[in-house]
Amino acid sequence: MEQEQSKNIIKNTSITFRLPNTIKEDIYDVADKEMLKVSDIARRGVIQYVRSLQQKHSNKRSDVWSV
Repeated sequence: MEQEQSKNIIKNTSITFRLPNTIKEDIYDVADKEMLKVSDIARRGVIQYVRSLQQKHSNKRSDVWSV
């Protein structure tokens, strides 16, 4: 049972990137209005974008392997 629980542990890491100051200000403004953390907005945006790219590329893969 202890082994099963250890499989469900999520390990987080940090990723940093550069962006224009104007975008940074926009993110802070929206985060304040939505009562969110800037990292929440960044995380959600990255997850959404990565999932859309994964879907795009998984569709291409299925076409390549069609007979």
